[in-house]
Amino acid sequence: MNSETHEHTAPPGLPRRNIIDAEQLLGETREVRLRFGAQEYRLSITRNQKLILTK
Repeated sequence: MNSETHEHTAPPGLPRRNIIDAEQLLGETREVRLRFGAQEYRLSITRNQKLILTK
């Protein structure tokens, strides 16, 4: 598993964005909890290998 942060090359005039591999956040689990301000979110992998973010 490669757990590097990648920098996305954006078209001219648009800001660059960091890309973090989902595996880096999830590790060996299928779900993590993320806090944004006072809110908590759940990032999980579905049975169909899709990512879903829920509040």
